[in-house]
Amino acid sequence: MTKRRVLCWLIFLVPTALGAREPTPLGQVAIEFFGVAKAILSSGAGLIDQLATTQAKSVVSDIYTQATDLVNAKMNLRKHIEDGSAHDVGGLLFGQVHSLGYTITRFGAEIDKVSGLHSGPLRNATHNLTMDKGTELKEVNQALYRGDKKAALESLDAAIDKTKKIMKAAVCLKGTLERKKAACDAETLEPILDSK
Repeated sequence: MTKRRVLCWLIFLVPTALGAREPTPLGQVAIEFFGVAKAILSSGAGLIDQLATTQAKSVVSDIYTQATDLVNAKMNLRKHIEDGSAHDVGGLLFGQVHSLGYTITRFGAEIDKVSGLHSGPLRNATHNLTMDKGTELKEVNQALYRGDKKAALESLDAAIDKTKKIMKAAVCLKGTLERKKAACDAETLEPILDSK
């Protein structure tokens, strides 16, 4: 093996050896979707105006609705874990997670129609999500099998946070496309409060 290959393997393995986790497929989608939202806002009014003429606004609205429904389903699951009535959650929410992934893929297609922005990483992440067979709640399920309710709730809370990140980006993009100007900060995606 060449020195370069060894170095590449070390770079790949060190985070895993140090206990760093790779994001779940939905976590990777959240990261990429948040990044695309930031890139759109940073690109300026021209791109925002172009996207406002496509189906992007309605697709972003669908993303927000689906992400909200997914958060509500996860919160309901949280209640069942707390009261001890949830045991095997591996297949739960499968359809909702995949539906959200397909809708985000549609948004990537809208971006590709009008901009020089490359949505490839977002679409790759959504492809991985839609091919996934339940990783979203895998850690929750494993913790429940071990009888570790606290770890199950922590894993579920992390999954909820990922979905809320998608919601935040969707709200920002929806407002931006409706107003045809930035509705949120380009770095944090926090809402911009102004008179119009």
